[in-house]
Amino acid sequence: MASEIESNDSIVLARMSAWHGLGTILPHNPTPSEAVKICIPWLVEQAEVTASHNGETIALPNHRANIRSDDKTCLGVVSDQYVPIQNETLARIADSMIQTDGSVEIETGGSLNGGKRVWLLAKMPTKTINTPKGGDDQVPYVFISNRHDGTGSTEARLTMVRVVCANTWAKAMRTASIFKFRHVGMDEESIVHQASQAMRAMHDDVDEQIQFANTLSSRSVKTAEVKQFFLDAYALAYAPVPVNPTTELEEAQRERAMEGFNKFGARFDSESAQFGTTAWVMANAFTGYSQHDRSSRGRNSQQRVSVDVFGTGREMTASTLQLALTASV
Repeated sequence: MASEIESNDSIVLARMSAWHGLGTILPHNPTPSEAVKICIPWLVEQAEVTASHNGETIALPNHRANIRSDDKTCLGVVSDQYVPIQNETLARIADSMIQTDGSVEIETGGSLNGGKRVWLLAKMPTKTINTPKGGDDQVPYVFISNRHDGTGSTEARLTMVRVVCANTWAKAMRTASIFKFRHVGMDEESIVHQASQAMRAMHDDVDEQIQFANTLSSRSVKTAEVKQFFLDAYALAYAPVPVNPTTELEEAQRERAMEGFNKFGARFDSESAQFGTTAWVMANAFTGYSQHDRSSRGRNSQQRVSVDVFGTGREMTASTLQLALTASV
């Protein structure tokens, strides 16, 4: 397939269809173990790596191949120090969240790239930001992911999703993720234990993010501040807007930026009517523009979902929120 969803990938979703109709839709939120058994039930096995030379088979030392147990697909070639972290371990980590707070629910789970990347998405209870015109609901999600191709770690990230327009945001925290484990030097029992402790601390991070959002929501902004914020945020995320373009490239860059400003402005006007003219609305108008309007060029829907859920835009969103905080002082 053209997207990152291959023919041997599988996805499970609670109640709602997504991923362009792909995946198994359940009428309920599955348990972590149930989700894993439906969408990623296979194991990662390791095999010797060999090469053929002049008709002879030669073993390659210090390397192993990670193999899917169900269809024998090679997920990646790794060092002999690499210890697979099995898909069921993600379920055990998610279980530790549910044991800490019984209201946590599994929303989605699955794999991409033929099983090279796997994940579970856990939903926490809804939080509300206080705005001058009412509440702005946020849903905290914990994204637990793993890579079986040797290019990444097992980790979890906290992301807040705004109900009003479904854009994701995350304040720049002291650490980049809730936890992150390499595939060497640790056994799965230690990983589950440490992850469980990290999940308990995560609840404090949620409260900290809500407090940060409330700070933004308490600060009103003027028209000139909103315009300058867009220019600064656009330059930070993409490139400075040419003031006096002299080339066709600069003309095109300025035209795209102005097109972006119009879309950003439309979002700001719409949301400020609902939540007030605050730094919170200003920041979210930009993240909404960048996640839904600008990023749609050159990407299909499945690719955009992959970008959002695997967090490649998180740094930009965090920087935007911090910029909104300083811009509204």
